[in-house]
Amino acid sequence: MSSPDPSEGARRNTKPRGRSFGLVLGATLALCGATAGSADNLLTGSTLTRDGSLGSEQVPLEIPGTGGVFDIGESHGSRPGGSNGINLLHSFGVFELASGDTANFHADYPTENIVVRVPYSVTIIEGSLDTETGPNTNGANLYWLSPRGVIFGNDATLDVGGSLAVSTADSLAFGADGETQTFEAHAEGQVPTLATARPEAFGFLGNASQRIVLNGSVLCGGNDIGCGGSPSRRRAVMGSITLEAGGIDLLEGAAIVASNQDVNLVATDSIELSGFDPVDDRGSSIRINNRNTQAGGNITLTADRIHLTDGAAVINLSQAGVESSGNIHLSATRGIRLDGSSEANMPIGSLILQNNFNDLVGISARLQRGSADILTVGSAVDAAGSTGAITLEAPVIELQDGAEVTTFAYGRASADITLLASDRLELSGRGRETPSDGSLASSSAVQSRNPGFGEAGARAGDIVVRAGDVVLRDGASFAVDTAGRGHAGAILIEADRLALLGESGLYSSSTATTALLEENGLFGAVPGQAGRIDVRAESVRLSGA
Repeated sequence: MSSPDPSEGARRNTKPRGRSFGLVLGATLALCGATAGSADNLLTGSTLTRDGSLGSEQVPLEIPGTGGVFDIGESHGSRPGGSNGINLLHSFGVFELASGDTANFHADYPTENIVVRVPYSVTIIEGSLDTETGPNTNGANLYWLSPRGVIFGNDATLDVGGSLAVSTADSLAFGADGETQTFEAHAEGQVPTLATARPEAFGFLGNASQRIVLNGSVLCGGNDIGCGGSPSRRRAVMGSITLEAGGIDLLEGAAIVASNQDVNLVATDSIELSGFDPVDDRGSSIRINNRNTQAGGNITLTADRIHLTDGAAVINLSQAGVESSGNIHLSATRGIRLDGSSEANMPIGSLILQNNFNDLVGISARLQRGSADILTVGSAVDAAGSTGAITLEAPVIELQDGAEVTTFAYGRASADITLLASDRLELSGRGRETPSDGSLASSSAVQSRNPGFGEAGARAGDIVVRAGDVVLRDGASFAVDTAGRGHAGAILIEADRLALLGESGLYSSSTATTALLEENGLFGAVPGQAGRIDVRAESVRLSGA
């Protein structure tokens, strides 16, 4: 079949800026398939064909499959330095792996890095790709260079004992003993010859104009129920997770789930999380579940435009014993938009965060189908852990129809929520108007919340806003609050103009009482205090209309 363009549809690709990025996904990684039916696969059969630029001339270009298993060995590629070389290089004309099929990478000699290029077609992985096939490759890193784009289908699984790197850039740099060589993404391109050269950090070079697409798939890090799929299909990620491309799309309930490691997405055009999976009742998401470590991982999204919709969520949470849940940072050169929906017929879905960790208590984030949420959650009761910061930075930031940005301080304290919009920050619209459970429709909100059951005197983070125009409509709010012995944060706004319209507002509150604290076993505790609200603007407009 002909390879589809991953940028196909309504998405617009702008000319990339020529920046150099890298991608490392850590050791023993699995890309777990989502529930069947969440997204359609593209392939009806597998085609794996070498382009003839590497490997033995005596080996056929087409790699045959036996019972749906395709074995890719030493003779299919080239090893600079012979048996002493640490890199095994492959070059494919077509790499299309259908659901139910398996591609196994083998090596005759100990191998540190398996490096693959697919110069002239879109890489499509809907089946199982495995490098843990023997002692020579069990710990190998896998680097994948595919300038025409990469698509992971909803049944895709990756089993990699080392690190994984994926990019749509033009080449990959290698270095050894002060010398740099490149592996270029075309069949006649340069190939590294140094036996001990290693791919360099941030070594992907040149234009990265095409997209990486997760179509209903779950990029799974850690043996965690948040990964979905059966336990036998989960593996632990020991390193960071980074995707680099012209654009990155998580579609139809796709997810990236990591444990105690950074997640980095970098796109020269756009990053989009969209599409709701009605089978698993979830939107697309990026989540870090931090466990038993001194510091949690960070989530960083960098692009020209960032868009979350259809129940999309970005969540960073931790359990007791974690020093910090890690930070969330979204940065865009043009705009960030979190889109909800006001459609009355869209049912509520829920994400019960404490199901991920037994130590977390009382956290239930209700995600509307059609809402979009960014959330950090600190450690549990009496833990020393703090909640990480959330930063959104772009000329225009928009939260629409019930979208939320929230921190929960369940341990020692919470870091700030910082919104930096050089042009305009706007919160508007409500979620759907007739929730079936009788609760009120949610308005767009930015919230720093302190349930107050952590350390005495612990303070939730501030909401810090620096913008040109700040507009809140339709009941939208900035809110800081405490419900126990911890203190609420402050709301600090610096803007040219501030407009609070249609029941919107800035709120700071304390609902803590001695009786409430005693009900939760906190005898003798002092109720927490509300925080201050500080507005500095050239003009302030208040209107109930």
